[in-house]
Amino acid sequence: MFIEQLIELAHKSRKYGLLSLDALIDDIEDPFMRNGLRMAVDGTGTTTIMRTLRLRLHTQTELDMMAAGLFEAAGGYAPTFGIMGAVTGLIEVMHHLSHPSELGMGIAAAFVSTVYGLVLANVFCIPTANRLRTVIAEQLVARNVFMDALHGIVTGINTLELRTILESYYLPNKKSGETEDSTAMEPA
Repeated sequence: MFIEQLIELAHKSRKYGLLSLDALIDDIEDPFMRNGLRMAVDGTGTTTIMRTLRLRLHTQTELDMMAAGLFEAAGGYAPTFGIMGAVTGLIEVMHHLSHPSELGMGIAAAFVSTVYGLVLANVFCIPTANRLRTVIAEQLVARNVFMDALHGIVTGINTLELRTILESYYLPNKKSGETEDSTAMEPA
């Protein structure tokens, strides 16, 4: 559980000092989190750490959203290209109107491009854009949780208070009363 790992870092920092986290930095796979923890251990001021992390988070989120937008745009254009293929195929069929036996196969081939365009848009492009947006949103929450945890670690707030703050990011699970936190220490 992501929050548990962050609380453990906070507990270790309060007990042994911020420098005790230095040995753990290389084990963190996410560069955003690794850099934030590195700045904290190196003694960078809290304001500078938070400003830097917010800027990095904003920039990365914008870049990621551009990628999602690219897939969404491709999903919008793919059916149009399919229809263009169908029209081009039908124009070619018109050249063979004097051979009625060839018309059926030519028309079928022309409409296959429409199907390809629709499939490309609705099976690949648009679902990929939606999945990317979901991953980006999950990553945004995880990184905001991390930034609040790091702020708490640097300022040395009580781990119970920190847990309350971090759990506020997640809705309570109706079945068990626990918070929904499926994010790993290495968000995508």
